[in-house]
Amino acid sequence: MTVEEVVQRLEKALRERPALARVPITVIGNRVVTLGEALEMLRRGEHVEEVLRALETLGLSNEYEKLRLLAAEFFRRMPPHMRVMVLGGETRALSGEELAEEILKGTELGKKLVEEFRSYLLTVRALLGG
Repeated sequence: MTVEEVVQRLEKALRERPALARVPITVIGNRVVTLGEALEMLRRGEHVEEVLRALETLGLSNEYEKLRLLAAEFFRRMPPHMRVMVLGGETRALSGEELAEEILKGTELGKKLVEEFRSYLLTVRALLGG
């Protein structure tokens, strides 16, 4: 698939599902890159190989540390008023920042959130036609 075809596919997917533009998909350098930013990079011809590799392996990578950082960033970007109900021994409502902290601390909840984020990336991959 050519870069132009990838750009067209991303444009179509983001037109149909604009929220996907905010999904963190890779780290380039020390910077987390969202799907929308990746599209802009491809349009400008920046980091093309890295972006294409990230799209190709979306949700399939075994790089746990990278996935952990992406998951933490995903939850950090939640609107501040949103809460996620965590059920279990102690039911509680956590903010995105609190969920990100659980991920970065490596708690059991954090590990579960990383795996759920991986599943979400696989869904995004399917939506992109991958």
